[in-house]
Amino acid sequence: MSWFWVVPVARNATRWSSTFAMVQRHLRLQPFLNAGDWPEAIELLLIHIEHAAVVAFMPQLNHWSSVSTMLQGDNITMLQVRNFFDDLIEQNN
Repeated sequence: MSWFWVVPVARNATRWSSTFAMVQRHLRLQPFLNAGDWPEAIELLLIHIEHAAVVAFMPQLNHWSSVSTMLQGDNITMLQVRNFFDDLIEQNN
């Protein structure tokens, strides 16, 4: 494992993408965190049901992330924005 994966990452409250990146990182690190090598960190880890909820919610988060990226495009129209939001609302109902 490279040093990059063990450096803490701070959440940027003004950027949704930083929270999304933290969730992605949790999923990448999960196999290593369950190894039991750090007993002092056990209380900081998600319990099984919380981890399962994150895994189940990840496809929706991926979709939100892609919409967020598209909304930042230079040539996006208001109709496209409306369609993106309508799609997100439909998926969440």
